[in-house]
Amino acid sequence: MLVLVIIFLAVMYLLKIFFPQEFILSIQDQKLIAIGNFVDNHIWIKYVFGAITAFITYYLYCCSCKHSLYLKWHEVLFIVATIIICRVINFYDPTLANGISYTSFLFLPALMNGNLRTSAIVYSTHVIAQILSIRIRNLPMYLTNVNSITLFLFGLESYLWLLLLYVIFNYKKKEV
Repeated sequence: MLVLVIIFLAVMYLLKIFFPQEFILSIQDQKLIAIGNFVDNHIWIKYVFGAITAFITYYLYCCSCKHSLYLKWHEVLFIVATIIICRVINFYDPTLANGISYTSFLFLPALMNGNLRTSAIVYSTHVIAQILSIRIRNLPMYLTNVNSITLFLFGLESYLWLLLLYVIFNYKKKEV
């Protein structure tokens, strides 16, 4: 099943490269831009939105690495603590916060007794999906002139990848 998902998503990226006009390469809908600007202009909404998307990312990622449908309460606390630590450090040093965020993708599954091989697959897939998504759109690696909703929509493929990995690593075959 993993092979089929990878083939499907690889074909999708090839289609994006050769037929970019068929895919959303930039956000031009004025309503979405207005919503994104509203979120960005209200700092607490922006923080809550960022925390929710970070939590979803970490949760799907850690569940995939652990081959678990859900996390225990103390594992959820690890995720929440990581998000809070990254947010606080981001006020003082965004580069350090970014580094902690990336390394937490390696340490959280280990802390939760996740499978090392699975963690390597999920981490690599997540990073490669984000890089491919950005490169296909010819965007710079760090976007600074777009709002939160636009960033979320650009990163939607990463959430789809994580959701697929979550399903793949938690899929149990019925024994006949």
